[in-house]
Amino acid sequence: MVPTFLLKAAPWAMKALPWVACAALGALAYQYTPLIGPQARLARLEASRDSWRKSADDWKRAAGGWQASFKTAEALRVSEHSAAVDGLADAQKQCDLRVKDARASAITIRRIVDAPPKSDASGCPVRVVVDPGSLRDALQPTAAR
Repeated sequence: MVPTFLLKAAPWAMKALPWVACAALGALAYQYTPLIGPQARLARLEASRDSWRKSADDWKRAAGGWQASFKTAEALRVSEHSAAVDGLADAQKQCDLRVKDARASAITIRRIVDAPPKSDASGCPVRVVVDPGSLRDALQPTAAR
């Protein structure tokens, strides 16, 4: 099976032939074996690259979801803030109206209470009926408007 020119060429070629064949077979095995060699390393790198790409896509998707939920939360926060501001303004107006009514009532009550007492000829105070209109103004100042 060995070519005849090798037999005639040099005796050392016959001794080196098994080593050369073994080296060639080893190189082929190293090149194409699925567990070792550049092809296996390349396959592992490709798998790693694909897993990184999938992981990056997952992170992008998650970040998009987080961004959407953040925008929704911000829109809700802004609307809640404006509702709170409006509610506070309404409460302030109601409080101002109640304070205004209380002050008007206090003025009317003060006028009734501070009225000088009328005395009879002997100097004794006389009972006087309070005007119902001023009493109504004291108890219900908004009805007087």
